[in-house]
Amino acid sequence: MERNKDQNPGADNTYCRESFIFYRSFYEAIRPLPRDVQAEVYTAIMEYALYGTPPQDPKPITASVFALVKPLIDRNTARFLNGRKGGRTPAPRPEKAAPARASTTRAPRPKTAT
Repeated sequence: MERNKDQNPGADNTYCRESFIFYRSFYEAIRPLPRDVQAEVYTAIMEYALYGTPPQDPKPITASVFALVKPLIDRNTARFLNGRKGGRTPAPRPEKAAPARASTTRAPRPKTAT
């Protein structure tokens, strides 16, 4: 399905992504499924991860796999969106008054016999 920026739900760049993390566990869970179901599951994952569009009327197996994968995609998307904000603001550092230093010289330490 070919999409352009005008058709995407994330066309205003609030959600549209160029990439996402696809874990080995996703592949391992989908691999034993029949090919037609694999295609539906892969499409559902990609549509949701890239555009934020959940699957419409999925087969029961697709819905089950998607329900397991969705929290991981949501967590990674939240990290992505938070990372676009520039990260954590550094904590304010308390002002320290410079201690008054007396100019003293130390006497050399006596050497001990070993």
